[in-house]
Amino acid sequence: MSSRETTPLDGVRVLEFAHLFPGPYAGLVLAELGAEVLKVESPLGDATRNLPPFVDEGETGAVFCALNRSKKSVQLDLEDDEDVETYRALADRSDVVIDGYRPGVSEDLAVGFDTLAEDREDLVYVRISGFGPEGPMAGEPGHDLTYQAWAGTLDDERPRLPNLPTADATSALWAALLAVSHLHATGCHQLEPSLTGALQAPAIVQDAIGVAGGEDPLTGGHPGYDVYECENGHWLAIGALEPDYWQGLCMAIGDRELHALGDPVDPEDPAKAREILADRIARQPREAWLSRLREAGVPCAPVRSTQEALAKPLELASTDPPGVDGESDLEGAPGLGEHTDDVLAELGP
Repeated sequence: MSSRETTPLDGVRVLEFAHLFPGPYAGLVLAELGAEVLKVESPLGDATRNLPPFVDEGETGAVFCALNRSKKSVQLDLEDDEDVETYRALADRSDVVIDGYRPGVSEDLAVGFDTLAEDREDLVYVRISGFGPEGPMAGEPGHDLTYQAWAGTLDDERPRLPNLPTADATSALWAALLAVSHLHATGCHQLEPSLTGALQAPAIVQDAIGVAGGEDPLTGGHPGYDVYECENGHWLAIGALEPDYWQGLCMAIGDRELHALGDPVDPEDPAKAREILADRIARQPREAWLSRLREAGVPCAPVRSTQEALAKPLELASTDPPGVDGESDLEGAPGLGEHTDDVLAELGP
């Protein structure tokens, strides 16, 4: 057996025809798992190449670098018939095709699933779109913000811009999972995950609660599962949902009335319990509450900004999806068309 380290997707080739976030992040996940990812770019390149802020002395957008490291860039003009044939030839030598454009775009360019699968027995074709392949919304344009708005995840008294592109990331991870799960399946497979659908899927819990006619404890139904403002304006997240955690919270707060008011099994007056919690927590700094609640074994955390979280990342010994951890993770993104000659050389004259 070879001593060379192997990876889960060793020997798998992915043809990525996508730009912006969802398709490229799906491709990055597969690349980090060991796949060879050929990123097909138009003569203008992925739009994030020119999206500020920039790295590489102002030449390449940081977003592009974060999403496209460990890939090979192949520049093709799919308005040109010869490049269309080249694309088809590359697809014929690939295991997975990731399509990140709206339904109809690839078909108009003669590189859609039906065309690519004509002479194939085992192609996995994953197209990530905003609203799926059919229906009145299929051709509508959008971005993460608008998909979140449609999916209901911005619902609040005062909707605001989300800190993270959740629709983009969720659909990308689901697309990567679909690709991997179909690699060894028999036949060609056309898979059509949508950003809106992937974002709505985790609402399965809220759906079940709605059918049962209850109030969702995870979205304000229980006072022990919420965020509270501390002294000096800092915020604290508390996850005292289970009875043991709730009892620990009540002991740490030091209010005898609180336990019965917010009992997770049979809450008597959740609104009153929330009022007591808000009043008590506002009297002390966040760090004091963090210390006290951790000592009581209650799940809690400071509400950090995205900048704070990135500046002081947690040390996690786990197998997480690829992210950015320092400047080194912004290196390794290909230049536009950097690998075109080398990749096309394998196709022959």
